[in-house]
Amino acid sequence: MKLKLLLTMLLLYGLLGCYFERKYEALTSSSSPRPLEGKRSGYTGDPPVNPDASIQARQLLAYLNELSGSYSGMLTGQHNWLGASSANIRDLVLPISEGKYPAISSFELGAIGGQDDAIVHNHRTEAIRAARAYWRAGGIPSFSWHQQFPLTANTWNNVWNDSNKDGFKTQEEFDRVVTPGTPEYAWMMAEYDKVAEYLKVLKKAGVPVLFRPYHEMNGYWFWWGKKENYAALWNMIYERLVEHHGLNNLLFVWNTHSPRKIDPDIDDYRLYYPGTVLPSGVIGGDGRVDVLTHNIYHGEFRQSHHDDLWLFGGGKPIGLSEVGGLPDMETMRRSQFRYAFSIAWGEKYWSEQNDEDRKRQYYSHSFAITRDEVKLPR
Repeated sequence: MKLKLLLTMLLLYGLLGCYFERKYEALTSSSSPRPLEGKRSGYTGDPPVNPDASIQARQLLAYLNELSGSYSGMLTGQHNWLGASSANIRDLVLPISEGKYPAISSFELGAIGGQDDAIVHNHRTEAIRAARAYWRAGGIPSFSWHQQFPLTANTWNNVWNDSNKDGFKTQEEFDRVVTPGTPEYAWMMAEYDKVAEYLKVLKKAGVPVLFRPYHEMNGYWFWWGKKENYAALWNMIYERLVEHHGLNNLLFVWNTHSPRKIDPDIDDYRLYYPGTVLPSGVIGGDGRVDVLTHNIYHGEFRQSHHDDLWLFGGGKPIGLSEVGGLPDMETMRRSQFRYAFSIAWGEKYWSEQNDEDRKRQYYSHSFAITRDEVKLPR
């Protein structure tokens, strides 16, 4: 009798142990959503790094936190170039989306075609008008800035050059950009002041912006790429736009290039986080970053890209700021649901890396969130 009772108790303890082990794994697994921890000031998740962020910016970040923390869906997105602020949506998206608009329209501030100052002004003004209209129509605006190297013409070859695997510009050249008192630094301040005037129009209209400066810093092709003091550049633009100009409608998106096995010259993105990285491998609380994202081309949506970025960010929302080949939305729903959004880049990638079925499923899948489905107050 005692032996039978002992065996029964051991069996019970074993079953309970298995139950609690599975429960622990479910709570700590990156592939299973965990509840967001509480609310601050009525908003879900961590607040913006800017303590004076506008209510619209706070609501947008709360929404992204909700999407990264649940199975709610992924915001669709499309980038548009300067001077053609709606062209990619009109020409690429609407013909295959049954009239549905992407949740995010991404706009450009960088002039890379050799335009004179008057044309750049007109194009940026157009982009701001389009962003405000997109917000009013229910969408979310995002802005990128392919900025030329200081004191050079606004052409693509002054932004990007992949011939030197150690970085487009030398460390010494970059140091002059972030050192007060140099001509390069003065030029940068003047450029920030120009761009701030455009973004203030959106601030006045109550429009929040996903702002993505100096992206793919772990690559070697941009002039800011692979620089040991990259954080100085990041903090420089944050301080000028937010603290000096009071652009409290901006959410800062830190955007890396995802690792590629066939290109070992792309550095570990964690080396360039503009803040503390704790011994645990998770970011600290001092970086001026609201959202962490990858860029992924050639359909390389590896599970490790998703899982590692989510763990590195310590619970901040994550996304995909550029994709060439569109993600398979069923894969996103099933195992990469932490990505709150993805943004298609456009041609040539739209045609070369996507067939018609891939394009259509991006907008028709139940996990896809289009502009008419965005849940944000206006």
